[in-house]
Parts: sequence; C-alpha cells; structure tokens
Amino acid sequence: MTRRGACAVAALVVAAAAATATARAQPPGAPSTTPARDTGVARGLATVVTTATRDARTLAAVPGAMGVADSTLLRRTRGTALGEALRAMPGVQVSSLYGSEDVRISIRGAGSRGGFGVRGIALLLDGVPLTEPDGQGRLDLPELAIARQVEVVRGASSALYGGAAGGGVVNVVSASGRDAPGVGARFVFGDPGLRKLDAAWGTAAGAWDVLVQAGATANDGYRRWSQGRVERATLRVGRRLADGRVAFDASVADLAQRIPGALTLAEWTRDRDATEPVNLANRFERRERRWRIGVRGDIPLRGRLDAWAFASGRDNEQAIFQFIRQIQQRGQLGVRHTSAGAVGGTRWRLTLGADADRAAGPQTNWVNRSGAPLLTPPCVGDPVAGTFVPCVRQDATLSAASASAQGELVRGEWTLTLGSRWDDVRFDIANRIRPSQSIARRFTQASPKAALAWRPAPTTTWWASVARGFEVPTAVELATSPDTLRGFNDQLRPSSQWQAELGWRGAVGTRVVGEAAAFAADVRDDFVSRTVVIPGVPQPRAYFENATRTRRTGLEAALTARVAPTLAATAAQTWSSFTFAAFASPVTGADFRPGTVDVAGRRLPGIPASRTVLQLDWTPRPAVHVTAWQEWTSRTFVENANAASGVVFVRTGALVAPPLVPAGVAVPFDAVPPLALTHVALSWRLGGATVHVMGDNLLGARWSSAINPNATNGRFYLPGAGRTVTLGMSLGTLQP
Repeated sequence: MTRRGACAVAALVVAAAAATATARAQPPGAPSTTPARDTGVARGLATVVTTATRDARTLAAVPGAMGVADSTLLRRTRGTALGEALRAMPGVQVSSLYGSEDVRISIRGAGSRGGFGVRGIALLLDGVPLTEPDGQGRLDLPELAIARQVEVVRGASSALYGGAAGGGVVNVVSASGRDAPGVGARFVFGDPGLRKLDAAWGTAAGAWDVLVQAGATANDGYRRWSQGRVERATLRVGRRLADGRVAFDASVADLAQRIPGALTLAEWTRDRDATEPVNLANRFERRERRWRIGVRGDIPLRGRLDAWAFASGRDNEQAIFQFIRQIQQRGQLGVRHTSAGAVGGTRWRLTLGADADRAAGPQTNWVNRSGAPLLTPPCVGDPVAGTFVPCVRQDATLSAASASAQGELVRGEWTLTLGSRWDDVRFDIANRIRPSQSIARRFTQASPKAALAWRPAPTTTWWASVARGFEVPTAVELATSPDTLRGFNDQLRPSSQWQAELGWRGAVGTRVVGEAAAFAADVRDDFVSRTVVIPGVPQPRAYFENATRTRRTGLEAALTARVAPTLAATAAQTWSSFTFAAFASPVTGADFRPGTVDVAGRRLPGIPASRTVLQLDWTPRPAVHVTAWQEWTSRTFVENANAASGVVFVRTGALVAPPLVPAGVAVPFDAVPPLALTHVALSWRLGGATVHVMGDNLLGARWSSAINPNATNGRFYLPGAGRTVTLGMSLGTLQP
C-alpha cells in the first residue's frame, strides 16, 4: 500500500472508531447539540435515497459497499463520460476507450478483461436492466444531463442481480418532470473538438408529470480516426396513483464512433495520438441506432408492487475485422413484491421477484474492405467443407429468466438479511451458412446471500456479508475462438465466485462521513482475455479463456470532512490484491512455438494494485464552486507473467510438419508506470446562468486510459487524452 493510501486508510479507521463511540453515547433519534449550519456533510447519509439495492432506502441504511453521485456532481462535469463523476469512488475504475462515451467499467476487478462494452457489471436505467441477457452492456441510451443520480453497488451486495452482475451494479436514475420543472439548456465546448448541446423541459400538474429531453454530442477525438457523435431524445410521462406511481418512458439514440484501436509500446512512445494501422486501412467504425419504450409502476398492493414491461431494439453496423450488420429486438418483463410486518419486537420484510428477458435477431458478417462489406460472392448456400467462407449469416436468440427471494429481520439495532436468486441464461445461435457451426448453450446457478448489519445510530452502519456471484460469457465471447474452422469457443464456461465482505459507513459528529469495506473473493473459471495472431488469418483475434482459479482481496475506503464552512476534503483509497491461484497461461516462446507458463501467484493484468484520490471542494461564496482533485495509480501489468518489461513473440508463419518451420517477430512492451493526474473544475453562477470551466490532466501526463491485457501482438495500450480544457454554460433546470 502506498504512503498516501496508508494515510487515507488510517484516517478512516480512526473515524470509524470515533463514530462507534459517538453512536453508543448518543442513542438513535437523540437531538444533536451541533448548530444546524454544520450538519450538511453528515446529513447527506440520511437524506440520499437509493434504489439500486432493489428497494428504496437511505444510503446510511444500505448494508453493503455503495456510492452515489448526485445531479449536482454530474452537472459539474462535462457530462460526456460516466468516469468523470465516479473518480472519487473507491473500488471503481471507468476508462474511456477512445475519448468517447464508450467506456470500460471495472468494479473490484470485474469488467477489466478487455474487449468493448461493459462486461461483468449490471447496467440499469431506473432499475430496469440495460445489460443484455448475455451480460453485455453499453451506456448509449442514458443521458447524464437529466440523470438525478448514479448509484454504484460494489461486490457482494449486488449478488441478487444475477448473471450479469458478478462485479457490481451501476444504476442511472433519471429525473422526472416533477423533479425538474421548467426549461433547461446546457452547452459545452472544448478540447479536442468537443461540442455538447442539451435541452430539457419538465412540468407537473396535479397527478401528472412530463419530461422531454433532446441532446447531441460530437467529438473530434484526441487521436487520428477517433471522431464520434451521438444524438439522444427522451420522453417520460408519469402519474401519481394514491401512494404509488406509474410511468411511461421512451428513448432513442443514434451514434457513430470511429475506432482508432490499440498501440504497441513503440507506437505509443513515438506518437500517442497514433491509430492502429489496420484500423485506419479498414476504416474501423461503429454505427448504431437504439430505441426503448416501456411502462413501469410502483403501487401499494398488500405491500408494494414494482413491475415493468419494456421493448427495445437496435440496428448495429460495425466495420471492424469483419463488416457486421446486426438487428435485434428485445422484450423485458419484471415484477417484484414487498410485504412487511412485525411480530413482537421484530420487524420483517419479504421481497419476491421474477424477471424475463429475451433478445433475438439476425446478424450477417461480411469481409470488411475499407469500411464496406464485400458483397460478392453473395452470402448464400452451404459451401463445401474446408472452402473459404466469405460471410457468416446467423440468427441469435439470447434469453434469461430469474427468480429471487429476500427476507429481512430487524430487531433493535440489528438486521439479518437472507436471500437467493436463481438464474437461467440461454444462447441459441443458428448459423445459416454452415449449420455445423451453430451453438446452443444453457447456464444456470443459484446465488445465495446472507448479511448481518448493526446500526447503532441513524447515520452509522456496520455490516458483514457473504454472497455467491455468477457471470456468463457474452455471445461475442462465445462466438470468438482461435479455432478458425469451428468458430465458437465451446470450452468457455461461466465464472462463479464466493465473496465475503466486512464494512462500515457512518458519520463522525456532523462534519465527517466515511465508508470502509474489506472483501475477499474466491473465483472459479475467471475470464481472461488474449489477443492472438493466427497465421493465415488477416486480422488479430481476441478471444477469452477461463483461468482455473483466482483470488481477489481488497480494501476500499473513503472519507469526506467539512474542514471549514466553505471547504470540504475527500480522500478515497483502493488497495487490491487480485492474483491467479491456479492457471497455466498459454504463451508463444522465443522459438515461436506454443507453450504454457504457470502464473499462480501473479497479479491479474490490467488492474492497478493501488489507487488514491484526494479532492478539495471550495465554495468561497454561494455563487462559486471550485473542485480540484489529484489521482494516483500504481504500476499496472499488461500480461499474466507480470513482467516490468520484456518482449512478446508473435508467430507469423505456420508450424508445418515435417519439418517444423517457426517464424515470427519480437515486440517489446513495458508495464504501465505509476500515474498521477491533476484536474480542476469551476462553476460560477452569473444571474440566471452557470458558467463552467473544466481542466483535465493539467500537467499533460502521458498515460494509458485502458489496457488490452495479454495482447500477444504487443498492442496493449489505449492512450489517454493529454491536457484538455472545456468551457460550458447551463441554464434553468440543467444547472448544478
């Protein structure tokens, strides 16, 4: 652990001990002797209401590791990437892949295995899954400009979310017309060629409320061939019903993103704005249109009934190593019922739920020729085995069903929670060109959870929990294999883990709040990525394999203190030890022949051992707010053997027998060195508007925003942006 990390953790341990002493001396509900003007920081624990735990409760009462970014924080960022708002959350790392809104989210190491999109983390929009049945998710639809808050659940507390949530949950909660009545607009311009425009109108009359939003974002990108744009629109109509609410939601998104790819160490050192040559030659790009429409209700019915029904679809074109056209239609149903009562001095609450999710549609893959599909010969027929196949045409059906139950018993200061979830995930991919390459897989698991919480005061909770997690491979991961004839990765299995957690969240007096959590997980069949060069195949191929067993242990801590009436300080520390317990990793040797190396005891690549954030929030007068923060990240290894530097041996010739004639090249690499980034943001209210000035990476550090682990072609590095400055103005309801 770094010196900065040790200081942050020590301060939090002292705060936890002081909080417990304060709680025992002051019984729940006792009035505070501190003047009301000093209670702002501590009061937040009892006033922030979260729904990501599948039921509405205050943040102080959640018996698990969790963080919330509210609308004020969200609107003080550029609003183009979720990572800007989650920087100070321990255990969470959000990486922008190309400076766009396409991000990679990692929570306690889950989701860091590479590839595109979000994996291993459940993405929700207003509590309804955005993540598809196979666990693949993207943040294309949610618009941060109208988000009321973003809730992040880490680790064991998220076990009831099932097969997509082995690592955690990110729930984007949208505002309603009742939350934000009136007109709002926001304009953001800056480096590198960023233009973001948002407008919203909300109203509430009697029982009805309406919110309409439209926005557009364009970015020239800080690398060559990295331009992107996205347009979004949202309509939300809600109606209060007695002690409940029903709502109609509709949203659309249209985006295009060029993909500059990853670089070798030599390319990154020479020009961090460079583009992977094959990506530029074949004009790699993603174009996608999404829509989503549905209703949900939260009504009293012998307790509380929460139900939803949504339909969605997407039309996706990807010019990558192949030109892919995918059309998908999706339907989702969910119901959850909560009842409560009391027996003697014990209160109880029982929640029962069920979900069904189905996504289906055709997909055709052609040869990609300079960003366009090679349409000749036509994609028909079943060619003779062993002949060249110029295209793939398949129908894919992904479905997931689940049932969950959770019970709580509350007696005095103690709460016992017991629950379990059953998941059934199915893949049915029918290849219309080569039926022998069709695949049908089914994965099931029961995921129990138990937690014991002690709440000696309204703003203090201690907890201990144990839970089982479950994560299935995505359809893309199943469909990609180093076997060029079979095509599918038949050997890939789901990942399963047991995780135990101890934690504390509380207030010390009225000026200090904090959270600390220690966890340990035993993971079987963890997912590990590998990018390989296959002789005779024109493009490198990324595929996934199961590590026999990994161990994940860590400590997460955060502390916020009101050090003066106008100044607050936050320290957040993440320390992790994610290692292989048993795994023989495939390698290409110096003779360019395949082999294996035992990596037991080595760290999982792509995940730093330590991350520290220090942040200052200064409000010299009511109209002005300044935030400055510094983040440090320890050295990050890029491959399983954890070499500080070395070479990867890339085989470029086939092994022909007899005789064996290996051939290849050696590509140098380095582990990513320790990193320090400096950021600052200013918000200044002038009349009816708020002006924003934001500066990121002010010292211009050279850094890698994300890593492709085990890229055996040496393309490990996705460069981060240099120094960027952004100006903005917000009006009306879109002000912080």
